[in-house]
Amino acid sequence: MEQFEMADKLAKMTGASLAEAKAALENCGWNMLDAALQLEREGRIPKQSGEYHSSASEQREGSEKESTDGRLYAPRHLGLKGMLKWIWAFLIRNTLVIRGNSGDVIMSLPILIAAILMFTSFWTLVIVVLVSFVFGCQYSFVGPQLGKKTINAAARQVGDKVHEFGQNFKNRHLRRKNTDNSEE
Repeated sequence: MEQFEMADKLAKMTGASLAEAKAALENCGWNMLDAALQLEREGRIPKQSGEYHSSASEQREGSEKESTDGRLYAPRHLGLKGMLKWIWAFLIRNTLVIRGNSGDVIMSLPILIAAILMFTSFWTLVIVVLVSFVFGCQYSFVGPQLGKKTINAAARQVGDKVHEFGQNFKNRHLRRKNTDNSEE
């Protein structure tokens, strides 16, 4: 698209004048999204109800919200295609991290892989997770939606309780074995 067409298209999309659109495009290196954001910041066009971000590093306020009870909700204004994109980003951008006794990372999986494992071999996964808890492994989450302190604290509490249960079971079994050996 040549520069005049870009300026014309931006002017039609935003309601700004052709001169304002061209000036904004020149200031933003002919990036239409950045130019639209600049026009909006300067107050030359009204803010829209949707969100526009020129880079992933910008804060995306309102793209997802957390309720007062700590649960996370997807934005409602996305529509089906936007919701599917949000779910895909959720599955890819969040990660399950498994740490050993010493705190070193054993494995790191995207939530997508964990979800696939959960759907394909649920009971095997449950057994593996419980056994790993008994041996002192810790599970935590990293990412924009699941990397919250409350979620990781709950995972840590579960891990600690299962590890404690495993240690108690082991100690009882050893005591019982020692008393059986001493009687003989």
